Amino acid sequence: MKALCDIILASTSSLWACKETENGARIRTTCVFPSFEPVFVYVAKLGDGFVVHDAGETVAVIMANGQDGDPAKRVIRSECKRYDVAFGERQISLKIDAAEWLETAIVAVANTAAAAARNALRPHQSLPLCYFGESLEGPLDELQQGASVRIRPVSPL
Repeated sequence: MKALCDIILASTSSLWACKETENGARIRTTCVFPSFEPVFVYVAKLGDGFVVHDAGETVAVIMANGQDGDPAKRVIRSECKRYDVAFGERQISLKIDAAEWLETAIVAVANTAAAAARNALRPHQSLPLCYFGESLEGPLDELQQGASVRIRPVSPL
């Protein structure tokens, strides 16, 4: 019988796929944009260290989904401050001095990209609210913005 970790590693091997590109080594991460597309980050050598960046893909995803450039950039800058990464020339990036920091830098850039896209696109997302096929939009329209709603789990039949 296979060990659980062997099964998990075998079935998730594509999650951290790496491919050489002109932007550096392209890594598929486990983070996703609001569209559920995976977030890719790129790693390039920089002197003795590395730079991990998104190759401008976060800005492209946000703009492709209807958000203007300047408001999108403000949201991205805000998320970059939160995750302590840089934003310039339309890309999120983080410079590191040693390979030991690669995993942390990759996760930081990917999380920043996913959070920035989610927050930039939030006002433009209109997700359907359904409960057994009936729309709840009418009753929920009466709630004040910011009000909380308690939802009880439904027992299976």
